[in-house]
Amino acid sequence: MPRIHLQTDLSAEPAACFELSLSVDAHTQSMRRSGETAVAGITSGTMKLGDTVTWRARHFGIPFRMTSRISVHERPHRFVDEQVSGPFAHWRHEHRFDASGDGTRMVDVVDFASPVGAVGRLVDRLLLTGYMTRLLQERNRFLAEELSRSSVLAPDDRLAIHEVIARHGHVVDEGAWADLGTVFTPDVTYDLTPVGGKVLTGLDAVTQAALAMGERNPVGHHVTNVVVTAHDGRRATAVSKAIAVMADATTGSAVYQDELVRTANGWRIARRTVRLRRQPLSPSSQAPRDEGTR
Repeated sequence: MPRIHLQTDLSAEPAACFELSLSVDAHTQSMRRSGETAVAGITSGTMKLGDTVTWRARHFGIPFRMTSRISVHERPHRFVDEQVSGPFAHWRHEHRFDASGDGTRMVDVVDFASPVGAVGRLVDRLLLTGYMTRLLQERNRFLAEELSRSSVLAPDDRLAIHEVIARHGHVVDEGAWADLGTVFTPDVTYDLTPVGGKVLTGLDAVTQAALAMGERNPVGHHVTNVVVTAHDGRRATAVSKAIAVMADATTGSAVYQDELVRTANGWRIARRTVRLRRQPLSPSSQAPRDEGTR
């Protein structure tokens, strides 16, 4: 059985490479030359374990249809797609993503076989192995270019990240709990353990915790010094300073460490860790790592 083994170095972290490789839209764009399109199953977005997609394409002037399933999904290091029905007697494509220097080494291992016994094996050796290798290389060049472009955060994205962090204070201070989803993902993790609290999961848990504080809530949440510390085009991390103004005019200072994701509705905070600053910096102090110092 023929095997194709390719290695491609990508300028992004494994999680970003993993997600883009599972994108139906990215695959469609990379295969424009053969007119490959998704016509059934998952036809847009990112695939997950058990998802199927049916592809329609034209190769050697002949139309083909192939349905494959994600049979292994081990984010962010490995997934496998396998043919459910289609032109091959066997098709299995393993994708691996290993951290390498400042980026990722992506490894493709494809095992396939044509039908029709000895004739199929001859076709595999003389024609298909080289053809399929070139298609995979074309796809991988597209992924590399997309990931390289995403390594520079667009000004609109940077502004959107700043705005979603700033919006938190407006929503909470006004008690506009129905709008909390414009700041956080539905399954947000809100970690208060560094300040003696607990880990909250989901919008309802965050809302209920704020309501439970009652009059102990600040009358004003202010955020400043926002710095985007890392990004890959689909995910980002940011650190910011928070100032809480209480009803008695006392204030407190905290640090927000945020992990953000790009959603269909824009950037949202998927995880927030809150840390307090209770002591001023002294000459003997080391740089406070919890404030985003790198």
